[in-house]
Amino acid sequence: MTGELSRSAMPGATGVVDEDLEAYETNYQTHRTGISTEECIQCYNKTAKKYEENLNPSRYRGYVIAAEAVETFYGQDKSARVLDVGAGTGFLGKELEKRGYTNIDALEPASEMLRLAAEKGVYRSLYCDVLGGSEVTIPDDTYDVLALSGSMGEGHIQCKGLAEMVRIVKPVRGNIIVSNGDCFLLLSPDQIPILVDD
Repeated sequence: MTGELSRSAMPGATGVVDEDLEAYETNYQTHRTGISTEECIQCYNKTAKKYEENLNPSRYRGYVIAAEAVETFYGQDKSARVLDVGAGTGFLGKELEKRGYTNIDALEPASEMLRLAAEKGVYRSLYCDVLGGSEVTIPDDTYDVLALSGSMGEGHIQCKGLAEMVRIVKPVRGNIIVSNGDCFLLLSPDQIPILVDD
């Protein structure tokens, strides 16, 4: 994908070192203003093979922060039912597995990304679906925790996806953990209706 945009066309790219420019451009393409969900999925499918190289731990650690948050709230309950929402190639699932969690499923709309996530062998069930479109094929009140790492925003999961998250997370003791950078947000199902504008 490198070379499609100049540094000046990508906000924030002027300070990016040359060896990180391709990774920055790929990430910019999937997070640009005005991107549709379908365009975003196409970008991820197109760049899936280089995703892990582009978002290596020196460039992105949101999945580690999300895994730490799961561990903070679920500690020794390693059988907690976890849905990795916007699973990508499985960074978060692999990190949870390293921490001893064994009951992890993945939801990812980009089929190529989900295929690579499946190869990691950490997920029990795989869902190739968009959260926030029509209802996903997951039953109500299924998960103890939904963990999201970098998957909220334009072209990704938008606010209307929050209502669907509430439907599939358990109403008692269920939590939604969102990591979109160097921190996380913990939401309980009873807080979401305040955030969702019908």
